[in-house]
Amino acid sequence: LVAALGMAPRSRPGSHGKASSEELLAFGANGDGQCGFADRAITSSVARSAALLPRVREVRQAACGASHVCVLTASGDAVVAGANDYGQLGTGDLVARQAPLHVRALSGLVVTQVSCGDQHTLLLAAPGHVWAFGSNYAGQLGLGIEAARGKHATPKALTRGNVRGVVCGGNHSILLLGDPSDGPACAVAFGSNAFGQLGSGRDGGHDEGAGVPIKVSAKVESAAAGRYHTLLIIEGGVWGCGRNVS
Repeated sequence: LVAALGMAPRSRPGSHGKASSEELLAFGANGDGQCGFADRAITSSVARSAALLPRVREVRQAACGASHVCVLTASGDAVVAGANDYGQLGTGDLVARQAPLHVRALSGLVVTQVSCGDQHTLLLAAPGHVWAFGSNYAGQLGLGIEAARGKHATPKALTRGNVRGVVCGGNHSILLLGDPSDGPACAVAFGSNAFGQLGSGRDGGHDEGAGVPIKVSAKVESAAAGRYHTLLIIEGGVWGCGRNVS
């Protein structure tokens, strides 16, 4: 994400350069503006770097979905761009954004972590609360069984607190609960379970309620997820579940 975030280009397309801790690189397909460039003609053959202006400060984290992105600034703001056909930008509408913009519904919150699925987004805000938006067709937003399936373009708060980490797969999500230094940490998952990626000990179906506890006996330190699988780093190694055909 570059110029529209208040950044000034520092190198020509196709040139080489080294990014400092205050630079953000964006490259790849840009048909929905997911690289933060208004020019849709920019393709994978182009890479651009840009320095953040003082008003934006440092970018602390960046996350990519199938065709959308979300970055967090040092001030705790969430900035989004790209496809929005499922409301995955949290702007309250289904209009794609070729130029990055702040998620205004979360103004005043300090967002500390972001993760993007194919068409959904989870944000973790201090002190341990989660906001979700985008596709909920498989229950991947974790809004509970009474929440409507479909598209949620306005950020919604999850009822669960004491969350220390959020991870999105293609159509499923994982929450890391508690502080691992305090004892065994719990991880829960919700959304699509077509390949057993929720770690519930079974496959098929989905969970859209409070979350399925992932069955591990050790502390869960961190997690990562692909479209159909999940990996957890626990004491003593890595634990995985989901599709394994490759």
